[in-house]
Amino acid sequence: EEGKKVKRGELIANINSDILDAQQLQAKAQLLQSKAKLSSLEVGARKQEINQAEELVNQTEEVLLGSKKTVSNSLDMYKDRTIQKQQLDLANTQYQVSKDQYKSAKANLEVVKSNFENAKVNYLRNKKLYEQSSISKQQLESTETQFNVLKEQLNSTNHSFEQIKNSMKGAEINLNNVKNIYDNRLNQKQLLDNSNTQLKIAETNFKIAKEKLNLLISPAKREEIEALKAGVKQSEAILKLAEVQLKKSKIYSPIEGIVLIK
Repeated sequence: EEGKKVKRGELIANINSDILDAQQLQAKAQLLQSKAKLSSLEVGARKQEINQAEELVNQTEEVLLGSKKTVSNSLDMYKDRTIQKQQLDLANTQYQVSKDQYKSAKANLEVVKSNFENAKVNYLRNKKLYEQSSISKQQLESTETQFNVLKEQLNSTNHSFEQIKNSMKGAEINLNNVKNIYDNRLNQKQLLDNSNTQLKIAETNFKIAKEKLNLLISPAKREEIEALKAGVKQSEAILKLAEVQLKKSKIYSPIEGIVLIK
């Protein structure tokens, strides 16, 4: 204000910096995102994710082998009542096993979901505390990293759960088909068609599981890492520019004196 006494170094003018503040926050977010992507690519998949993917490959491969055997034996099974009974017992066993796997996967998914929600609450709380300058940036980044790790784990667990659920549905369909054959003696053509349908489903599930595992264990290309490193440097430069512009929006008195003109 005019006539106000000011000391040297005192803030005397503050240009509207809302846009500059937003640009700085956006630049910080972009830098964190770039660093996270680079770190993820350099470190690679976590052992837990690879183990889950390998387990899924083994499960789908077992289903695939069983489906192939069903197709090759479908005609003989229809002709021989004894073979039909054995196949019914096997189908029932496979279904019960798949149900147990489904229950276990569902319970695991609930645990992962709970951990993720707790990490989310903790991250959001620490974010507010950081904005209030109550915690350090390192503490905030630590909770943010934990939140991102659990988010990835939740996505991976969800994917595995869906695969196991589909396998259980396939086992249930197979059991119903075998039971119908045993009870109603379906004709050869229908039996063969059903067996081939289950084989195609098993082949698709196995292919998807195998591709996911190969993606996790394949090393990142050097070109991808170098591109992300360049992205990090670019984000750092943008953040530095935003900070400089924000600093210039504040005007401080170079001397001690009185404000003559506002």
